[in-house]
Amino acid sequence: TRGEIQWLPASTWREEARRTFFVMGACFALALLAALYALMRAWKVRLAAYAVYSLAITSICLAGILITGWGSTQYWPGLIPWRGGLASAAACISSGLVLLLARRAFALELSAPRWSVALLWVGAGCALAGMAGSLLSVQFSQTLSHFAALTAAIMGMASIGLAWRTGNPVAIWLLAGFTPILIAVVVTTLGIAGVWPFSPWMLLAMPLGSV
Repeated sequence: TRGEIQWLPASTWREEARRTFFVMGACFALALLAALYALMRAWKVRLAAYAVYSLAITSICLAGILITGWGSTQYWPGLIPWRGGLASAAACISSGLVLLLARRAFALELSAPRWSVALLWVGAGCALAGMAGSLLSVQFSQTLSHFAALTAAIMGMASIGLAWRTGNPVAIWLLAGFTPILIAVVVTTLGIAGVWPFSPWMLLAMPLGSV
């Protein structure tokens, strides 16, 4: 319950930490393999949507690794002091790439040109804001990333709905892939923001959502 601390035996804690580390690593690896496959498809068929998808998945994985701190002591200890700012920047960039992906995947520049322009400007703005926010305070960059994630969620779902209404068959598949990521982002964001009591299981939300 809230307000109580439960101490675990050292052996139990090590076993749970090892299991969590493995599950998170496997999830991130699978997602990055999907990003690599999409990049290869983009090169083969010369389709920009695959390239944007690859960038979006890579950025989401990077944000998840930074937010959860996966492998920080083993693989990137030198970046730990800047982890908060980098995680917020990656979250903003991921939000922007999701909107750019929706624009490309649904060809909204043809079916809904005004909405397509809005996705382009907001998506690019989220990415640029993430890079600029990483130079400011961690608290400000985290607030910025929360706003970017919320904006991407609303505009992303609206884009899927718009594509579905215009008879785009890709919409249902992107909805199936977007929903787990959206749930993971909401759970992680609310936990970090303190709206929900943070629990260790929340660390698995981003890796599982990425898969």
